[in-house]
Amino acid sequence: MVSDQYAHKLCKTAGIASVSKHYRYKKPGDPYRIYPNLLLTGLDITGPLQCVVSDMTAFHLKGSYYELTLFMDLWNNEILSYSLSSRKGDRMTYIHGLEGLIELKKKNPDLEMVLHTDQGSVYSSKSFNELLPLYNIVHSMSRAGTPTAVSYTHLRAHETRRHL
Repeated sequence: MVSDQYAHKLCKTAGIASVSKHYRYKKPGDPYRIYPNLLLTGLDITGPLQCVVSDMTAFHLKGSYYELTLFMDLWNNEILSYSLSSRKGDRMTYIHGLEGLIELKKKNPDLEMVLHTDQGSVYSSKSFNELLPLYNIVHSMSRAGTPTAVSYTHLRAHETRRHL
């Protein structure tokens, strides 16, 4: 008995066309909850704090590693909240940024807010998503790694309407 990958290598060496099955390891447990992409449904943004996008970026500055999480309002491109950490993989960076957003939301409790993110593990985590319904924040997700690709298109359409 041989593995699929080894059989594929043998066939390739012998000049036989074959296809190998690639296995993807998945940790046991509950699958991540994926939320619908509400920006694709034609969400109409008519004022501030109605749709907020978030993402994390990592960078090096003078030899030090940093992770920055931003929460931006799509209405006017304003950064509403942010969190910076010098520890790699610090999940609290996301939570601290969200807490800043929640403070703004507390000032407007009746306003429906949509938080649009990618499918990153922190944005899909239970601790992150348990906070959102408590403050009437609806979660929206785009495909992994692209939280603002769809948002950018939506924003450009919104700016065009505003300038007309």
